Amino acid sequence: MARQVGKTKSPKMGRLIHVKNLSRKNRANQTYFCVKLEAGQDICSFGGVGPRMVRSGEEFYALFTHHQIVVAIDRAKANPEDVDRVHLLRDLID
Repeated sequence: MARQVGKTKSPKMGRLIHVKNLSRKNRANQTYFCVKLEAGQDICSFGGVGPRMVRSGEEFYALFTHHQIVVAIDRAKANPEDVDRVHLLRDLID
């Protein structure tokens, strides 16, 4: 289980929380960013601990390294048309 670095209590939907890696292995990151998300579609994962299915609408937690966050921000900046499309779809659905 991770321990929070900052003063914010528990992660709220979509808010990045900086947490310490409490069961750190060799060369693993000392900290991560934890975020609570809701799946917009079914997601199937085959990594690490074996197959895992997250169903559409299900809430789940994800951990990202600083580098992964930077890459995601850069990708969104480089592809603003995709980010705008997501907002347009959400506005139509909500």
